[in-house]
Amino acid sequence: GGEFGPFLAQKMADGLREEPQLLLALAELDFVALLGSDSEHAHHNVVLKYLEAALRLRAGLKQAAGAVFRALGLHASSEYQRAWPTILSLERLEDVDALLKPVGAQQGRRGSARPAATEESEATISASSSSSGPRQLRNLPSAGPQILAMLLRFPAEVVAPLLTGLQKVLSNSELLGALAREARTARVLEAALAPSSALSAPLRLKTARAFKGTLGALGPHHVGGWVAAAVWRASLGETALRAAFAEELLAVEEDLRAKNFAVWKVCGLHQAKVRQEEWSQQQSKAGKTQRLFEGLLEGGDAEAAKAAAAARTRAEEDRAMAKAAAEAAVLADPTVAALLAFSAPEGDGADEPEEEEDTAEVDKLLATAKPWELRKRKKRRAAAAAEPSEPQPEAPAATAKAEGGDKDLAAALELIRGRAPAKVRKQQKKREAAAEAAASEDDSPENAPVKKKAKTGKRPNFTY
Repeated sequence: GGEFGPFLAQKMADGLREEPQLLLALAELDFVALLGSDSEHAHHNVVLKYLEAALRLRAGLKQAAGAVFRALGLHASSEYQRAWPTILSLERLEDVDALLKPVGAQQGRRGSARPAATEESEATISASSSSSGPRQLRNLPSAGPQILAMLLRFPAEVVAPLLTGLQKVLSNSELLGALAREARTARVLEAALAPSSALSAPLRLKTARAFKGTLGALGPHHVGGWVAAAVWRASLGETALRAAFAEELLAVEEDLRAKNFAVWKVCGLHQAKVRQEEWSQQQSKAGKTQRLFEGLLEGGDAEAAKAAAAARTRAEEDRAMAKAAAEAAVLADPTVAALLAFSAPEGDGADEPEEEEDTAEVDKLLATAKPWELRKRKKRRAAAAAEPSEPQPEAPAATAKAEGGDKDLAAALELIRGRAPAKVRKQQKKREAAAEAAASEDDSPENAPVKKKAKTGKRPNFTY
């Protein structure tokens, strides 16, 4: 699809909101080309985005996972044993041991053409170094561990190659240690040990047991320590296994507290060291609780709950967007827009609160003013009301058209200038009422408020 094709496909995956759209897109995608030897990082991200969309919509899970397995040649049950190394490297690897290489050995670039003799020599070196010499994890594409971690969140029935191929990984403790120390593959192990993974509870416990004897080395490591914490959480309820893990971690307690204090805190090693008997009882009680509620805990699908919450959020967004679109369509109607434009000034509601506030302030001032100040203010108000208001000059165009008989246009121009008939009549009535009140009021000194004299009693210097 050209240079920008993969990026457009990623954007389309982010915008998918319905199952039919996703199924149609999955049917059109060429997963063999996206995961082939000539593919690039942008193509791998397309696969990752559509796996994420299937998990988000909780639809097309079997189709998406099956497309990935077929593209990598993992659809036959005889190929399941190489599922993990093949997905991690995004190329055909026959054994999990091929994920390791001798320390300092050079590795060819993925997808580059290599002679058969070179491949045979590399296989010979790998086989000879498996028994002696330190080895490390080979260079992996960034999308490989991400795709594997995403597939581990799918339902167990659609990722059978991963569950079967995991047995080969667990049998290689050296590979487990190397995977736990690399940041991208460590997230894969954490996803496998999480309660929401495709692994069943017995298989997660078996995975945790496979790390027995390695936690002392993984705990202080800045990446491996978090895998050790995930292994610790997966062993909940197994008192003997946790006691063995605690013993391994306490053997390197000083180093663990100095380099990865958070893991020391998560595993509760202080209580395991100081209050060993109480800690053992607590672990046993946690195991009984887990066995009691095992059916309830395993029956709930965490990913399904997340998908349901996301679906509710999307439904609310769709309703809000539909409502906004309907309102915009109504406002776009010229008739409705004209009615709204003419009805807004007639209400005259925006001016009334201001007038009420002004009147309230004046009343407050009048209540505290002196009598002669009140009389002066009333005279000025009466004089202002008696003066006729100066008529504002009308626009020539409006006058000419009004004389010609176009009264509606003249009324519209009056509204635009803020001279609505209702508003003019209301202001005129207020001025007339103020003038009548001022004229009818008697400004004689007898009507001024008189200060009450204090009453004196019979006793001297006493006032009621």
